[in-house]
Amino acid sequence: DSPCNFWSYTNDGWCKTSESCDVRVKRGTTDEAHIYKRIMPRRPYEIGLQFLGAFDSGTNLLERLLFLNFPICCRPMNRPDLADVQIPGDKWCLRIGYGFKHSNPVGFLDAALGRPSHCFAPAEMEFSQKDRITLVLLVRDPLSHLQSWKKAPYTLERCVKSERCPAVSRTKGLAPSCTPKLAWLFTSCSLAGAPFDAGIRDGCFGGKFDNLPSVWNTFSTGYLGLAERGGYRQTLLTHFEDLVRDEAGFVRRLAQSLAVKLPAAVMTVTGPAKTHGDAKSEGAELESIDKRLFVTKYNKEELEVACSMLNKTLARKLGYDSPECRWPA
Repeated sequence: DSPCNFWSYTNDGWCKTSESCDVRVKRGTTDEAHIYKRIMPRRPYEIGLQFLGAFDSGTNLLERLLFLNFPICCRPMNRPDLADVQIPGDKWCLRIGYGFKHSNPVGFLDAALGRPSHCFAPAEMEFSQKDRITLVLLVRDPLSHLQSWKKAPYTLERCVKSERCPAVSRTKGLAPSCTPKLAWLFTSCSLAGAPFDAGIRDGCFGGKFDNLPSVWNTFSTGYLGLAERGGYRQTLLTHFEDLVRDEAGFVRRLAQSLAVKLPAAVMTVTGPAKTHGDAKSEGAELESIDKRLFVTKYNKEELEVACSMLNKTLARKLGYDSPECRWPA
């Protein structure tokens, strides 16, 4: 007779929740065995999925593709656009979003390797159950990503909008020297993670960085480390450009990695995948990628500075040669 109608297994035990009540049953009790016997057979089997990506890396596009093509275990909070297309799960469903999608992947990797920090605890589900979780990591061409942050900076706004050059010591050895028009590349950045996370401690979902290119260097280092050493059930290191070019192909690869049946008709996203950040349409994004139009937004000095600050070895490991940078072999 209780209005509660949803059971989930948490670190504290079984939790039955609804809008009007919250009943918890601790592990190791007679009631727990009763719940497992009576309730669990009625629930779809949960398949764990975690995805990570920096701002403007395609996380909204990825999320929408998931909701269009796979049954999802939980209804999204404050996202009617996703709830409207959600597929109900009968035999199985994806449980997504254990950790915040824009989390700093360096701290995420530390916890996955068992190293606790003030932000991430290895006992949390996204780490303790990693052998059951498929991890999707999104990376983007560095020159494209910097321009995207400049257009839609989120909490990096005070960095990319700055016209004040930092102390000389931070720019020593870089040419050309900082000028007000180049300050968006030189200015140090503090990234909290998302506008609503402004009160979260530094480093948890972002961190402090010497400059904007170092944000790309740090996050991409973390993604590569997670792909190589994270120890998850499966890891898909996905290029933003490939996701945009072939959404259906990504859905097929993910279904194969999850070992689930491919949707009868793969659904793709038409129009911008998000309503914020001045998002481009699919056609405009494809044109920008294929013709590398984002490079034309740099002037000569900006391009030189950006290329000198980016980690060329890391970029090449991720498959980004950035020919405009003319990095030596």
